[in-house]
Amino acid sequence: MKIQEKIIKDEILEKLELGNFYKILNQNIFPLLNEEELAFVKEVEDFCLELAPTIDREKDVYVLFPKLGEQGFIQRMNKYKDFVPYGMKYEVLLATILSICDPQLDLARLASGILCGNPTFQHGETSEISKVQADLMEGKGIGCILITEPERGSDAVNLLTTCEKVDDGVIFNGEKVFTTNGPKADY
Repeated sequence: MKIQEKIIKDEILEKLELGNFYKILNQNIFPLLNEEELAFVKEVEDFCLELAPTIDREKDVYVLFPKLGEQGFIQRMNKYKDFVPYGMKYEVLLATILSICDPQLDLARLASGILCGNPTFQHGETSEISKVQADLMEGKGIGCILITEPERGSDAVNLLTTCEKVDDGVIFNGEKVFTTNGPKADY
């Protein structure tokens, strides 16, 4: 009995290269984008094409966060430092392109930079918040998020967990089942 080790022919594998995926994407989205958006797509794609050969699937994706941070690619929804352009459309473009390169990296980035990091842009500018924001956006720290509750799932609108501000801090009461990025998170 001969065991087939390879089920996809080399000529097909060649067509599945990252650059070819981006060509297909670009044929479909370029007509919808303006000059600034096209330049951003090209910038992210070039970054991913350079990054892809260095990705070690045996290691945590978090080791790549500093590289994302250097380029301002932890998130593009909010203005951070001099990284432009930014806004929801740029965040969607970033997520689309990065997820084609490495879906695991993009989801870890999303949990850290958007789900955990976004509140740092919305809730004042204390020194503590500024430090957390800088660590997250520069890829030096990892953020987590706790949504999923027993018997409720990930319904972020109907959480049972409560948060109460007290004189010396905050008291959280409730149960959580999963913590996205939790085992590696700094925040």
